[in-house]
Amino acid sequence: MKEIKIEKHKNNIVAKSNELIKAKGSLSGTAQKMLASVISMLKTDDTEFQQYALKIDDYLELIGSKSNNKNFLMEQAKELMRNPFEVDRKLFNWCSMVDLGKIEGYIVFDIHQELKPYLLQLKERGNFTQYKIINILSLRGEYSPRLYEYFVMEFNQQRKYQKVCVLTLKIDDLRSFLQIPKSYRYNHIKTRIIEKAERDFKDHTDIKFTYIEKKIGRKVDQLIITITENNRDKNNYLSSQQAFISYIRKNFVNKKLLEGIDKDTKKKIIISVAPDGKIYDLYQNTNFNATKSLKMWELLHTRAKEGKLDLNI
Repeated sequence: MKEIKIEKHKNNIVAKSNELIKAKGSLSGTAQKMLASVISMLKTDDTEFQQYALKIDDYLELIGSKSNNKNFLMEQAKELMRNPFEVDRKLFNWCSMVDLGKIEGYIVFDIHQELKPYLLQLKERGNFTQYKIINILSLRGEYSPRLYEYFVMEFNQQRKYQKVCVLTLKIDDLRSFLQIPKSYRYNHIKTRIIEKAERDFKDHTDIKFTYIEKKIGRKVDQLIITITENNRDKNNYLSSQQAFISYIRKNFVNKKLLEGIDKDTKKKIIISVAPDGKIYDLYQNTNFNATKSLKMWELLHTRAKEGKLDLNI
């Protein structure tokens, strides 16, 4: 059995056929991250699937979840089992089995065998897209992970010839692709999906975009999307806690961030971040649990905004 390790310094790659990226489906943002975490351990030249075990504590910390109960994870797992997606008028499920009880502290996945043509031996088949999983783990919008995949697919195809990707996206096609509820009017799509993704991409991914609305009469019929490369170091890393965490993980591995006395143990600690992205005590060389890790990140972010951390690179 293969253990999933999402180690940010290794920049795990998610690779999918373009047919899979363009498939119609309605996974939530959290379920999409769980799925990407599993797929990130596949190799493009693999010939068979294995069973894959995802370590729960690592996964929750890396997606910034404040919940550590199995009900939260079970809901994501149920999504993968009950929400089919459509490719060429065929319906598929992502997994044939998800087991939260087989190994203590892990979730075990069996990827559906029918997905072999879309996930395995992709270099031989061609027409696929790959990206670093770090780009979607911190996205907050429900639809942002799927939009990121689609946009980066288009960007990668066009940047062979030019640095800027211009994409025409019909609102009706967007509704179909993301399975957006019929109750969503265009204003909902704009504020809850497009504008949220625009902020998400700028803060957390390697691409960014702007858009122009095109109308037929009074109705917005399509969006003209302009996608460019994003240098996140130029963004304000203090704008959100997730932007701050991404910045620290990239630039301050094994460096002293804050020194003080632990309120719980009354002992000296030196807060740092490990190569795998986890926050830890550099003084004792010990890891914090998921709950304490989140508190430490909040403390560091607050101190940084107050100008009380030395973050000069």
